[in-house]
Amino acid sequence: MSSVFLSHNAVDKPFVRRLARDLVLRGIRVWLDEAELLVGDSLLTKIASAIEEMEYLAVILSPNSVGSAWVQRELEIAMSDQLMAKRVKVLPILAADCLLPRFLQDLFYIRMDTDEHYAAGLENLMRRLLPNVPFNPFPDPIVTADRAFDWVRNSSRRAQLSSPEPKVRKKAIEGLDSSALVVPIALGLLADDAQEVAAQAIETLKKLHASEAMMWVGGEDQYIPFGDDVVDGSKIVYYDLNWLLAPIYDYLESNKLPHQIIQKLFVTLEKDSQELRAIALFTLVLARVDEVLPRLISLAITEEDDLIREIAMWGLAEFSWSQSDDVRIKNTLLLGVNDLIGNVRYQAVRGLANYKGQEIVAVAGGMLMDPSSKIVKRAIEILGEQEDRSAFENLSAYLNRPHRRVDEHLRKYAVRALAMHKRPEVEQILIDLLRDGRHSRAFENNNHDAQDVVALALQALDVHGTVACLDVLSSFLNIQTEVNVRSSLQHSSYWPIKIGETASRIMNKVQAPSVRAKTKKRKQTE
Repeated sequence: MSSVFLSHNAVDKPFVRRLARDLVLRGIRVWLDEAELLVGDSLLTKIASAIEEMEYLAVILSPNSVGSAWVQRELEIAMSDQLMAKRVKVLPILAADCLLPRFLQDLFYIRMDTDEHYAAGLENLMRRLLPNVPFNPFPDPIVTADRAFDWVRNSSRRAQLSSPEPKVRKKAIEGLDSSALVVPIALGLLADDAQEVAAQAIETLKKLHASEAMMWVGGEDQYIPFGDDVVDGSKIVYYDLNWLLAPIYDYLESNKLPHQIIQKLFVTLEKDSQELRAIALFTLVLARVDEVLPRLISLAITEEDDLIREIAMWGLAEFSWSQSDDVRIKNTLLLGVNDLIGNVRYQAVRGLANYKGQEIVAVAGGMLMDPSSKIVKRAIEILGEQEDRSAFENLSAYLNRPHRRVDEHLRKYAVRALAMHKRPEVEQILIDLLRDGRHSRAFENNNHDAQDVVALALQALDVHGTVACLDVLSSFLNIQTEVNVRSSLQHSSYWPIKIGETASRIMNKVQAPSVRAKTKKRKQTE
């Protein structure tokens, strides 16, 4: 493994940390003073020893470093070693525009003083350090995460993490700005006995940059992963977990947690802090740690904290995708639909979508009366995917309710779910929906949801329609409205449908067999 000593001025520490991270994640052994020096070490002796052990000395050049006495001393040690033993190679790296020292002007230097130069410079540097290894701008995240964690664990920072002094442990995660480094270490420190250490770990997680993918983790109808629920019709309960959980979500998308961190997360579950328990539970589920399943079941049933109970139910819904044969998960989800908290019920219904049978149909039918629209929508989806006749009857009854008692937004999902049932009665229900929709005030006032209901009913008649639907179709022929309808319940794209043209096309389609039959009979008579 190639090794490099980073000689720099303290003012350039942010640049050096970034460079050290990128080198470590590509398999280079890096000597960095903040990671290697322990209290009481002789600075000069330690540096001299480190330079002797390293293959390369990278001099970080900037206006701050060219006049630094320490950088000059490090260079003297390396240059003498290079001249006498021809072993340590000096690599000048330009971190900021400056006047190069005279004795380095004859050496080829690498420019990394801008973002554009940094990317090209990193590639040039890696070609020098590992000439026989192709440069990879996006190294394997699983390999690099393990490598990065080993680097931190095996350096002096390992001693800091296990120090008996809370202040030292707290200091251990400061200065790390890469999620591949921070996330596993911070998660491990959540179990720390000192509250200040656990609090620092949380603050470090919050500072990490994360994508918006986390926003969908609670389900497509729940933009904020957990919380943001309406209780007793007015009270809003909101838990500020987005920026805290998002970097963990991004990290686990492509990385594995070390075993020792998983063990510490189980310890964290026993703490009193709601925030710490929520992070630990969320991480264990997202990391697909099967050992957490019994704990999820227990928390989903007996936990008094609403947030923890919600995350536990979400975890069971996640596990139900791959373990739908586990009766314990199914039974716990069935209990969850009766919870007082809407988001807990929502996660329970979301998980029950992975099961079939009369029991599931009965529960979904009952959830059509739930005050939460996102729960009703999930129940409609379940009924659309069930082949049981009672599922069809529940959807039919829901669509036959008076308009004032059914949200038009939910009605359109019910139309789509109904069309999934291949039953002769579907056509008449669709005809009634079109007849009512054609003359409804919402449709005439260009209500998008009401127009969607009509468009979806027409689309369903394209499959189920017979000559019985001709009369209602004819009433739409002169309508030029174009509606953009969602292509599926799980996808956000839309496809356009012109109501008048669609009605005309379906009429021609259902008339064609009748016309052919009359023509054939007339020819036989002749």
